[in-house]
Amino acid sequence: MLTRQSRLQRVSDQLLPLQAELLTLLIGLRFAWDQDFVFVQIQSDRPEAVKLINADNASISPISLVRAIAALRQKVWATEITWIPRASNLPTDMLAKSVDPSSTDFHELAEPPAALMPLLSMDALHMSL
Repeated sequence: MLTRQSRLQRVSDQLLPLQAELLTLLIGLRFAWDQDFVFVQIQSDRPEAVKLINADNASISPISLVRAIAALRQKVWATEITWIPRASNLPTDMLAKSVDPSSTDFHELAEPPAALMPLLSMDALHMSL
């Protein structure tokens, strides 16, 4: 039997990654908007986040990050946010884990890190099959 504290911990364990994903999506969309992108295609390996963001009622969601993303997507541009299995998202997952998790800084890379190249090669091979 789960105690109240263990139930709260389970909810917290799920909520924090979801919040992190939503915040990351919002930051990425804001960056794209600021750079005058006209079409943005985002893939996320968090199905809960994709479902919340793509919901018809996202603009009235009780989650403020979802509402903020919905408002940004309403601007004059095209955005598409889709789910991708984590196994198909290994290069992105590796990059996400390579930075300090407490950092909120935006990191732009001029070229992929050397450690990422094997994953990118595998990804390209799977995409061409």
